Formats: sequence, C-alpha cells, structure tokens
Amino acid sequence: MKKSILFTAVMAVAVALLCVTCDDNGLGKSDKNDGDANRFIDKFHGGDKPIDPCVGGVSTECCNAQPNYHGCPTNPTPTTYTITFNVNGGNALTPNTATTDTNGKLASLPTPTRSGHTFKGWWTATTGGDSVTINKEYSANNTIFAQWIAITYTLTIAATAGGSVSPSVGAHTYDAGAFISVTANANSGYTFKNWSGASTSTNATVNITMDGNKTLTANFQQNNTQPTTRCTLWIAATAGGSVSPFVGGRIYDVGDLVTVTANADYGYTFKNWSGASTSTNATVNITMDRTKTLTANFQSGIPTPTITTFVDSRDGKTYKKVSIGTQTWMGENLNYDTIGSVCFGSSANNCAKYGRLYNWTTAMNGASSSSLSPSGVQGVCPAGWHLPSNAEWKTLADYIGGWSKAGTRLKTSVDWFISSITYKEGTDDYGFSALPGGYGKSDGSFSVSLSYGVWWNTTEGADNFAGAQQIGSEEGLSNSLFHDKTDLYSIRCVAD
Repeated sequence: MKKSILFTAVMAVAVALLCVTCDDNGLGKSDKNDGDANRFIDKFHGGDKPIDPCVGGVSTECCNAQPNYHGCPTNPTPTTYTITFNVNGGNALTPNTATTDTNGKLASLPTPTRSGHTFKGWWTATTGGDSVTINKEYSANNTIFAQWIAITYTLTIAATAGGSVSPSVGAHTYDAGAFISVTANANSGYTFKNWSGASTSTNATVNITMDGNKTLTANFQQNNTQPTTRCTLWIAATAGGSVSPFVGGRIYDVGDLVTVTANADYGYTFKNWSGASTSTNATVNITMDRTKTLTANFQSGIPTPTITTFVDSRDGKTYKKVSIGTQTWMGENLNYDTIGSVCFGSSANNCAKYGRLYNWTTAMNGASSSSLSPSGVQGVCPAGWHLPSNAEWKTLADYIGGWSKAGTRLKTSVDWFISSITYKEGTDDYGFSALPGGYGKSDGSFSVSLSYGVWWNTTEGADNFAGAQQIGSEEGLSNSLFHDKTDLYSIRCVAD
C-alpha cells in the first residue's frame, strides 16, 4: 500500500514537470502573457515570478535592466580641469580660477589690472614662457600667469643760470608712479629761488610723483650786489627749442620792456612760458620792475592738425580751415571772383587749384593799412574772417619755429618746382598747405608759377608799396616784403 502511494506522488511530479508548456487545460501552468514580457504565471505555485534577463548572457535587454552587470559597457564621467590665474602683482581676480570644458579649453580669459602697467597677456611663466590664448588645450590642472609692461613717463629738468640740479638737466624716463627726488644747488653768489613747472616749492629738494610727463625748472637768483635801478632777467629753455635772447642772465634798467621769443626745434612745439609769464604765445614782453626768471617750455611731437571746412555765403564755395596755435587760418587760398582779381595764366583750372590773384587795393576792399594783431580789416575775406597783418603772420611763424623754418613747415610736399640746389621739400606739418600760386602784373603778365607763393598782408609801406609774405624753394617764410600795390598775389584769411 505504501509503495502504491509513493509511486502515485512521483508520477504526479513528473506530469507537472512535463506540462510546463501546457495550456490552461494542463496541470498547472499557463504561458499566457499578462502584459509583462519578463514575467510568467506559475499556477502551480499560485503566483508570478520575474524572469532574469541576463540568464542567457550579455544582451541589450540585460544591460538595460542591469547596467552594472559584468560585461555591459560603461559611460565614463567627462573630464574637466581647473585653471588658476596668477595675477603676478596685479589686482586680485574674483574668482581666480576657471574650469575647462570637456575638450580641455577655457571659454574665456579674464583681463586683470595693475596700477602703472599695461596688461601684456597670459603666459605659462611669470617671465618668459609661452603665450596663452583661449585656444590652448589643457590635459591637467594648471596655473597661468599675467605678464605686464610698465608705463613710463618723462621728467624734463631745466635750470636757470646760477646753479645746477640733480638729476642733471635733460629728459629722464621713469616708471609710472615712481617718486623722484630732485635737488637744486646754487652756485657761489647765487641763491635758489623756487621751482616752476611740476612744483612751485621754494625748498631746494622736491619730490615729484610720475603720474604723467612733466617739466621742472630750478630758478636761481643772483645775490643783490647791484643798484636797485638795475635788475636781471634770467632766461631758460627746456629740451626741444631755443630762446632769443639766448639762455642766461641779462641786466636791464628798471622799467625796460624786454621781448623774448621761443623757437621750437623740428619735431617739437612750443608749449608755454613759466616764471615771469605763463603765456602760450611764443613771443612775450617782460616789464623789468625787478629781477625775474622766464622759462620756455617745449614738448615733443607736432600735433596732428584738425582740418574742418566752412562755406563762403557770397558764392557758396567751401574752404578748408585749420587751427595753428592760437589762430585759425584758411587751409587754402581765397577763390572769390571780384573786380581786381584774376586766375594765373587766365586759366580757370589754376583758380580752382591755387585760388585767385588780387591787387592790394582789391584785397583791402577800401580799408586803411593796419599793423595791429588782429588787423581788424575784413577786406575781400568772407564774413567772420579778415586779412592778416604782418604781425599775425609773425605769430604764425613764431609758433612753428620762426621765419627761417616756417616755409618748409607750411608748404605742401608736391606741386613745387625744384628750381635750385637749395630747394627744401615741404612737410605741411600744420595743415596750412601752401601752394606756389605765382603772381601777376598789372600789364596782364604772370610769373614764377610752381616756384613761389606770395600772400598780401594789411601793412602798408612807403609810396605805392604794401607788405606781403613769400615762400619759395628754400626753407623760410619771408618777413614782410614790400611790393607794388598793383601786383596780383594770393590771399589767406584768418578767422576773427
């Protein structure tokens, strides 16, 4: 009986195992899908269980279900690097680091600042090394360094007669922000008076902070050993020019009026006077009521001329104008058609290029002679402009370095005929653009086209003569030369 029961149980188990794939009419299991591809109905055990998708090995289904399963591919974490900015003496950056992208590059580089310096760029070392740009690829954390270029300024030191200075007279270059000590030492028989320019102290030693280009003059005075009816004018000049009377001390009677003129070297301009005058005019008059010092200050470089235009309301013609020192001049010759004026060679093309030629009576338009500055004579000039006197031409010449050099500096570099071995090519440094318009005669003849330019002024001479300025092939601009009033010359007008 026991053997029969055991046999029956064993057979039941065998039948159950054989019916794993049976349908609902089987002994206990259905493979009917209930919507979950990874589960089956185990009716024999009265519930459902998950199927392990990795039983058959690595597959897409396996790795989707179990990403960390052995053999499934992994996605590495993207690598970035930290770059530290060393400002190398500059002002601190916040933040002072940046992180690269996954390609090892920075999106941008900061621009630090440092007093007295210009930022040169980012480099791989504090000095030397390689330049760093945003195109650099990093493969590890790194530090890059700011490099700098120091800003420099010039201190020009001068001294009047009667002493010396330390550092010596001349131009000295220092880093921006430098603190410079300068000492004046009086010669025997002289006393240090004061400084002018960057300091007005009466102390013999002064400290100058270099926050710009500066000039500094030590002024000395002779000990009082002369009668009170006489006094001394001490004249000095900084680098870049000369003075007339020349540098040194001169004794004058009390009440004398002394004229002093500053002449800039080529490549420099006169800036101003210091001491007995602070005028910006190159020529000054000093009244000698006591011992005085006077220093001419020059500066390097010729300012780029600012050229604008204006319209003559009488005929609608447009002219250039340019400011030179304290004056504003027409930047080309007048071309106003009126009785008493002609074109050189009777050619309209010459009028268009060189302007018209006028006799003096037409130029003055009935006004009387004038030696004033400004002349006060409108003459044939447009409204708001006037014909210059010889004194106004002298103001122009003084500003650009004197009569002897003015011709070269005012005339154009082209259109002049090279007529002699003394010819000096024009540089037109100030935008005046003087051209060789030649001149005409009352008999209808013309002369010296391409060789000379001649311009009337308002200053009358003896008999039937009047003053005019002339530029030829040489360097100079003539002081007033007197010509027959019936001659025909060019005209330049000056703004009122």
